[in-house]
Amino acid sequence: MPLNPGPGSIDSSHQFRPDTQGTEKSTEIMKKTILASVLGLVLLAAFVLNAKAQMAKEGTYSGTYGISATILKALAMGKERVQMNYEYMGAYTSDTGEGFLHNSSIRGVGTLHAVKGIFEGNGFHVATDLDGDQAFYVYKSTGTLGRGEKGTLTWVGGTGKYSGLQGSAEYTVTPVRPAAEGTFQAVGKQKGHWKLP
Repeated sequence: MPLNPGPGSIDSSHQFRPDTQGTEKSTEIMKKTILASVLGLVLLAAFVLNAKAQMAKEGTYSGTYGISATILKALAMGKERVQMNYEYMGAYTSDTGEGFLHNSSIRGVGTLHAVKGIFEGNGFHVATDLDGDQAFYVYKSTGTLGRGEKGTLTWVGGTGKYSGLQGSAEYTVTPVRPAAEGTFQAVGKQKGHWKLP
């Protein structure tokens, strides 16, 4: 029984010549299929990354921050009262390691009035994220000098992706031993919600 060598022909010297045209077509189809598959995967990856990069319109957040403050002015009113103005800088990280304002720098100015060590304070804060966009909040706090404070803040807008930002949060501040006279350092926790237009 003769073997069937596949598509082809026998030339005048009785040599078998395979039909390479069919093989070339199959190879070309395979190349196009692989190229289309790779292109599809690249487009899918780009879509997923873009969707992830797009910031949600609202959410909740929690995080930790550290600050170092300089007392700009302090005015004593007898032995029981004192008024202080201060400026602080620091950094904030999200508890999830990503998302809203993760790894942002913070800067603020504030004032407090203390009577027998118990104070009420308020101020304004700017957070700047890794892209350079800024978020703004105002805050009010109560506490005891040298022992910490708690308060509430209200988001009041921002720049770039934080334009029109609204929301609020509760926070606590725990002081540590001052690194230098005329300064104070602290760590804090913050938990709240935010919303964009």
